[in-house]
Amino acid sequence: MRMRLLLCCLTLSALHAPTLAADAEGVPGVNALLDRIEKAHTSRDAKLLLDECTDDGLVAIVYGGQSDKRVARVMTKKQMTAELFNRMWTMRQLKSRRKTDRDILLAHPDIALLTATTVNTVADGGTTSHSEFYVARRSGGTWRICFAMPLLFRSTFVTAYVLPGSLAERTGLKVGDEVTSCAGMKTDRVASVQKIDALLRAEPKEVPLVVKRGAEELRITLPGARGLGGAGFERVIFPLAPAVVSGSDEPHPAKEHLKRSVESVRTGNFDGFEASFHPDGFFAYLPQRGKPARLIGSDEFGRLLRQASEKHRKMMDTSKTRVDNIRVISDGNVAIVAGDWTYKVKGKDERTVPTQAEIYVRRGDQWLKVAKLAQRARIGSP
Repeated sequence: MRMRLLLCCLTLSALHAPTLAADAEGVPGVNALLDRIEKAHTSRDAKLLLDECTDDGLVAIVYGGQSDKRVARVMTKKQMTAELFNRMWTMRQLKSRRKTDRDILLAHPDIALLTATTVNTVADGGTTSHSEFYVARRSGGTWRICFAMPLLFRSTFVTAYVLPGSLAERTGLKVGDEVTSCAGMKTDRVASVQKIDALLRAEPKEVPLVVKRGAEELRITLPGARGLGGAGFERVIFPLAPAVVSGSDEPHPAKEHLKRSVESVRTGNFDGFEASFHPDGFFAYLPQRGKPARLIGSDEFGRLLRQASEKHRKMMDTSKTRVDNIRVISDGNVAIVAGDWTYKVKGKDERTVPTQAEIYVRRGDQWLKVAKLAQRARIGSP
């Protein structure tokens, strides 16, 4: 019987309409992709989902098992294809699947970071929902998902520093104040970052802010500032339930991986480095100014890191290279990790910047790296 259903599904897939027209660049194209995903799931069109919605280099983190025993599993497109035909027919009670609360940040013309909440409606009228974080890329004119994971975090602005005589000081802002709204735009929307930065760079006469300070909500008027940095703001990510933050003083295996990565770059010793990668799939994307972004796997990533290490040791005072203040957002199965990377170019001042975010999944008693996102992140505090 299963073979008959599988053949039926394959036959229906073969009758699918010709390849879709090229997607638009930017938000319209990404929204068209999310619309296609909804259509593919609701109509149980496996070919549409696989061919027009998912990238060949897809890496996805999915949950399985009962709530008290669930585990995170890493799946490639090949693994997902093998399971999809079996699972597609079990969804026959699904009446609709909508992606709502779409929040899109286009870091580059051909790469998008986005979050979306999926609301499922089943035959009896009941609904379920879950939120996910995606990376999508536009290749050959079509946007496709190349990375997916459960949404463990929210993004907002925090007052990172208050310099003497600065706008922040004159308006009464304090370090740690969470800016929840800027000129009417909610700061928990990733796409708000660029818009608010552009607004502040235009140096308007005043900008209304809504600020959370502990349990208190304040309304503050900020004079024009030169971008987010001029206002003393920094984008910070905080956990969403059931995820929690492990502070910089709390141990976590993923923190040790990040420390070893930085130490490998500093010393050029990569012995055992590959053991930190998840064997079921690794994803990294490399934006390049003026060129299409690249998706690479663990082998290519390791090679490029070794090249970067050689360059680093020629240009840098390696005794100053370190990573501090490492924090982790995790629900016990999946973790997003970031810290502060300090380096010093020879003959120049020392600099400290946030590291790029790394994603880890627990596999047995190990935590293994699944993805590196070319997006700098600071976790839980300025």
